[in-house]
Amino acid sequence: MAPGARQNKAMRAFLCLVLLTAVSCQSSPLQEGDAQFQMGHYAEALALYQQMPVGQRDEARIQRTRYFVLEDGVRQLLNLDRPQDAARVLAFIEADAPVDRQAELERLRQRIQLQTAQDYYVQGYELSEANHPLAATERLRLALSWNPNHAQAKELLAQSENWLSTRQRVGEDYYFQGMEHLRAHHDLRARTAFMHAADLLGEDSLAATRLDALTLSLAEESRNLGRLYLEAGLTGPAWVALLDSLHLDPQNAETLELAKGIEAQVRSAELLTEIDVAVRGGATQAADQLLEKAQGYGVAQHVQRLRELAAANQNQKNQGRYVRARAYELDGQMVHAQALYQAILDEGSGLGWEDVEIRLQAIGERLQQAEEAYQQALAAEQDGNAEAYRRFLTAVMHLAVDYKDVRSRFQALAGGQE
Repeated sequence: MAPGARQNKAMRAFLCLVLLTAVSCQSSPLQEGDAQFQMGHYAEALALYQQMPVGQRDEARIQRTRYFVLEDGVRQLLNLDRPQDAARVLAFIEADAPVDRQAELERLRQRIQLQTAQDYYVQGYELSEANHPLAATERLRLALSWNPNHAQAKELLAQSENWLSTRQRVGEDYYFQGMEHLRAHHDLRARTAFMHAADLLGEDSLAATRLDALTLSLAEESRNLGRLYLEAGLTGPAWVALLDSLHLDPQNAETLELAKGIEAQVRSAELLTEIDVAVRGGATQAADQLLEKAQGYGVAQHVQRLRELAAANQNQKNQGRYVRARAYELDGQMVHAQALYQAILDEGSGLGWEDVEIRLQAIGERLQQAEEAYQQALAAEQDGNAEAYRRFLTAVMHLAVDYKDVRSRFQALAGGQE
């Protein structure tokens, strides 16, 4: 046979061998699923079993694989340090567990117990380090209920119980000291003793009840003392007494109201000083604003003083008005002078300004004469009598230089001459 023919025949034989090998190597989902199951890939195995046609499925194999998936889930939860979740899954599957898995289930139960005990021990240790011995003992007892042989939990529980015993004894000593102070009528000392006792014995102890009752009693006593000081006009001591009461009973409505009243008195007193300074300095507008603010506090003891300061401020304003009015009067600006004198009377300042009415009367008569001369000037202007117009305007200027538009008329007349 020629060399080329022999090579072709060998190639065809090799290809047939490869094809037969490939066909023989193909496996069913059942075989692949068994292989995954043997490697511990239970979820993958279950998926392969369920891919098979309904009539060819092995329900027993599927059921057993489902169980192994859940059992493996228990192990995974334990690896994640979630023993309580693992215990719930174990309780769910153990009723349907195959007979040959009972030993494994028992091993998982032991792991759950050991991990649960360790978790409770860690919680107890952290509570002990945070100085919560009572809560720590509860967790440590739970740890030992899951693992009676947990040496660290036993040791720490003994230490915590010893500390609680000492704490109980010291708390009781403080309690009895408080009772002795009460019998001696030393209420503040008694409260301090009960406070220490309650801290050691707990909020539900008799010491805590005694502490609450004594605290309210002392708060009422300080409140009554503060009220007496207020009635006597002693604001400083009253403030101190009410602060003591609020320290003991911060939410008492009566004490808060009394303290609010004292604060108003203090703020009002500060404003009285500021108003006095403003009035003396002639800052009448600022004084008005401060007076309004002080009156808003409504302190009865300051009403008379506020009236005096208001009168003094008004007098200061009128003094300024009077000085300006006299200046206007001397300058012949009778309209401006009249407005300022009238403002003094309108605000009812009263005493000390008796000549204002006299001056207003004189100015009024003078302005009446100015009005008459002004009307005559207008009539002369309308008649074209320039000489008479000038004469009457001059008369108005002598009477009141700021009367109506006489000043601009006079300036226009002067400009026309130029």
